[in-house]
Amino acid sequence: MSGPVFHHYVPCSFLSNFTDAGGWLHIVDRQRREYWPSRPKKAFGEKHLYSLIGPDGAKDAIIETRLDREVENKGLPVLARIIEAARNQHLPALSARERRRLVRFLAVQWQRTPEEMSNIMNENGFKKKWCENLKIFESLYGPVDAKEKESVLSENTMRRCFQNLMARSILEEFKEIELRILQLGLDVYFSEGGSLITSSRPVAKLSRIGTELGGKGFYIWLSIATDVAIVMTPDHCRERVAPLSPSQISEINQTIAGQSRYIAGSDKDAVIRFS
Repeated sequence: MSGPVFHHYVPCSFLSNFTDAGGWLHIVDRQRREYWPSRPKKAFGEKHLYSLIGPDGAKDAIIETRLDREVENKGLPVLARIIEAARNQHLPALSARERRRLVRFLAVQWQRTPEEMSNIMNENGFKKKWCENLKIFESLYGPVDAKEKESVLSENTMRRCFQNLMARSILEEFKEIELRILQLGLDVYFSEGGSLITSSRPVAKLSRIGTELGGKGFYIWLSIATDVAIVMTPDHCRERVAPLSPSQISEINQTIAGQSRYIAGSDKDAVIRFS
């Protein structure tokens, strides 16, 4: 086993943008109707979420390490620049490189949470497909040795392969999404009153059903601090800064809460209200 054990699916430094004055994150499990305070370091993560598992059961955290190095360490400073500019009601004036890093962070964050990953493929669906593919293989190349077949169809093998497939896909399968998002406009919003929340599924797709990524009426929302949010819009590569009213903040908080099991923020009462 190598590397970190606890893997955040929402980065710890990102969560720090939603803590109260004492550094606490107020969390609600909307499914169980439970509330608790937490430090960002212990929130929104699972043990070995992105670990690759070898045939001998050894766990390798290379994907978690790459997420930290290639996505978070490059994307979070861009978010910090946007937050600083928004609080001064200025455009961030991102460079082409900063914009690529922002889009990379946004695309990966959109796909990396357990709730979103389960929408792409769940374990039972994978196992069914695995068995179907084995039958296709045998129809083309003949029967597989009984002992080997037993090993291939074992619960441990299928679970290990599913884990490895999902972990690898976080960094390898969404280049097309990044390219499309890169063509979108960027709106930066600052709060005029009220506190934005975050969640276990913080990226929201705001669009009509059936609207394609990048199409008219397609928006990608991410609250990046209690008082700042970004929206990727259909307006090609345009940048704009605008205020958010308390009613707008309430509406977007409700949307974020509605798609997520866990919600969190700096305001305990507000988090509980949206649970």
